[in-house]
Amino acid sequence: MAGHNSPHPTMESFQKINTFYEQYYAALKEKGIHSHKETEKGFWLSSVSTEVFDLFRTIGLEQFNHFADLGSGDGKVALIASLFTKSTGIEFDEELVQRSNQIKKEIGANNLRFKKGDFLEEDLSAYDILFVYPDNPLVRLEQKLLKEFRGDLIVCGGIYPPERLVKKRVVQINNAVFGIYRRGWLSGYFTGRRWKA
Repeated sequence: MAGHNSPHPTMESFQKINTFYEQYYAALKEKGIHSHKETEKGFWLSSVSTEVFDLFRTIGLEQFNHFADLGSGDGKVALIASLFTKSTGIEFDEELVQRSNQIKKEIGANNLRFKKGDFLEEDLSAYDILFVYPDNPLVRLEQKLLKEFRGDLIVCGGIYPPERLVKKRVVQINNAVFGIYRRGWLSGYFTGRRWKA
């Protein structure tokens, strides 16, 4: 696997991940298990590997120091990100965390860890780029990011965009839309005497 901040992750490394997940999902389907799940914290739906890889190449993910997938499911997005830079997946569901760690072991991935936890309770200041595929409005996450985060936020899909972060750009890969946001100088709110972010 590629090391930390690899400038050119190989297509071969990506295809290894892509092929693994295709076979893995096919095996699950035969057992009547789907590649989506309702968890205690929200609904997890797997992302399309090729779209995620193309997104990370487009934005130059290797320029960032530490990536985190918020609600990482079975680990696919965090695993692909590890081809470019140091990567962490944060997932509340114990079964999905165990599944992610098993896949990581089977693929032999480095530069990657999975944490069981609620990302709203995690210290996100350790990361400089975050990824989220929201299934509800991002109000609580935005409040948290305004207090402690200084990097970029990738939001998959356009249904629940942030309201108080500044949109840097939109990347469309096939039918998938990814908005990239960050704090701006107007992201704070007026408390009566000063701007607070």
